[in-house]
Amino acid sequence: MNQVQAVRLNILSGNASRRTLSPLSSSGSSSKERWEQCLVNLQEELPAQTIQTWFSPIVPISFLNDVLILKLPSRFFYEWIDSHYGHIFRKSIAKAFGQDTRTEFVIANDAPDHVPHENAPAPVVEEKSEEAPVATPAMKIQSVRPPCDFNHRFLFANFYGSGDNRFAIKAAEHVARHPGTADYNPLIVQGEVGSGKTHLIHAFGNYLQERSPDNQVAFFRCEQFLHEYVNALQGNRINKFIATIMPARVFLLDDIQFLANKNKSQEGLLFIISELIKRGAQIVISSNVAPNMLSQFNPKLIAFMQQGLVVDLPKSDYTIREKIIRHHLDKNNIHLDESIIHFLSEHFTHNIHHLHSVVVRIVAQISILGKSLSLNEVKYIISQMCPQENIGAATKFYRKETGIEEIVNATANYFNIPVDILQGVSRKQKVIQARQIAIYLCRELTNESLNAIGYHFSNLHHASVLYAYNKISQSKDTVLKTRATIEKIKAML
Repeated sequence: MNQVQAVRLNILSGNASRRTLSPLSSSGSSSKERWEQCLVNLQEELPAQTIQTWFSPIVPISFLNDVLILKLPSRFFYEWIDSHYGHIFRKSIAKAFGQDTRTEFVIANDAPDHVPHENAPAPVVEEKSEEAPVATPAMKIQSVRPPCDFNHRFLFANFYGSGDNRFAIKAAEHVARHPGTADYNPLIVQGEVGSGKTHLIHAFGNYLQERSPDNQVAFFRCEQFLHEYVNALQGNRINKFIATIMPARVFLLDDIQFLANKNKSQEGLLFIISELIKRGAQIVISSNVAPNMLSQFNPKLIAFMQQGLVVDLPKSDYTIREKIIRHHLDKNNIHLDESIIHFLSEHFTHNIHHLHSVVVRIVAQISILGKSLSLNEVKYIISQMCPQENIGAATKFYRKETGIEEIVNATANYFNIPVDILQGVSRKQKVIQARQIAIYLCRELTNESLNAIGYHFSNLHHASVLYAYNKISQSKDTVLKTRATIEKIKAML
């Protein structure tokens, strides 16, 4: 009789040891029915999807002398089941096999495919095909993730710093040169929208790829990680998904705050990055707030993030904004009056993304038309492209004078509705929506009273005008199509 070495895990203790497996044995023909009853017991406490994902891949090996041996696809399965469903699983096994049953697990990679013995019984349940297991120290897995598509516009060299944010930049450069340094792992970069978090994450990845093209880097935007992780769970491919990440020497995650209230995904992420750190990989995560300010997050994940180095990117100051503007101008060989550079540097205090979009528009307009821009023309561009920027009085006098008649005509043209129908009393849904948007724009872009606006729409009562305005105001914040329609009509004015 051959003896085969395999890892066996006791679900009650969670300890792993190296022991020998005896030939497959069963307590009788009822063993299969007992296992099936165990799954039925689980169905009383857990959703069908959970059973399908975590318990269907389990293969019973033997049940002898009150010892039930189960074969799992990977160590990850054991750890997940033990931490999430351990009590329920033990209770179901005890109910089906008896209170004295001791359960042990065999990891699929080390389990025997066959134990030669002329009287060895068949397994309790026919073995199913298995997913690729999670990497363990004894395994070598080649990543099948596609190469990271970093934005090559974002580099350390063009991430401009001064004073407050210089430490964050230098810290990121140091970690990129020495990934996996214990005291700086994980590296957490926090900052508001437009502070440069994404730039720093991509600069980190670009640096690694330029320094060593073979450097294995796993990069996710948070929405992408959530989508791939959930799909892997639902498609019973979680092992394959994790196996593609395990070879990474650096793991980058942008905007972790989007995992708020996604408990299972947070737990999965915590397992992945914990395993990666054990293997010496560097973790870099960006967030819009400090880890302890993340709401609806697993405390263990927050604690994990706080055990490394947390750096913050404050809002850009005048010097940084001026450097960004001059960089774009020099790169495109464009001259801009100093008063315009000063105006842009002075007023774009909220979001660097907005500043970048305006500078790109200015550069493009000068390049294509071959003519310079005045300060007033730049102010008008800002008022059209970034009305959300709190520039206020600096641009309001440079908006085109827009009246109710112009708004009505533009809205009618956009929706392809006759003006008299738009201003009339038609109750067709398309007309109602167009009328409400026209009323909203009249309220936003003119100083006319509710009664004056209502006069242009068949003497609509001021309460009805206010209702239409509030309805569109709420809709544009939640419905992307409404917001896009408003911006397109405003561009026509």
